Amino acid sequence: MAEHNQEQSDMDHGLDLGREAIPTGGFYQPTEEELKQRKKRNRAIAAMVVVFMVLVYGITMTRLQQNAKANLAQELAPPPLLTDPAQN
Repeated sequence: MAEHNQEQSDMDHGLDLGREAIPTGGFYQPTEEELKQRKKRNRAIAAMVVVFMVLVYGITMTRLQQNAKANLAQELAPPPLLTDPAQN
């Protein structure tokens, strides 16, 4: 009885704790339409992953090129002239 009261109390507070699944030995066979939708969804997810990978690669290569150019420009720049602070 206490278990029933706890379940009722949980339901009163908006807590749906669910129930354990009871194995029936059955197998759900999706319909052709469900299989088509699943394949379509999987292809869309795969395309999004590829687009994300290309985007990350492109941004990384662009940043590396910018840093390489900046480092090269810094290496090729003439050294700063040393001035005598007493002359100022």
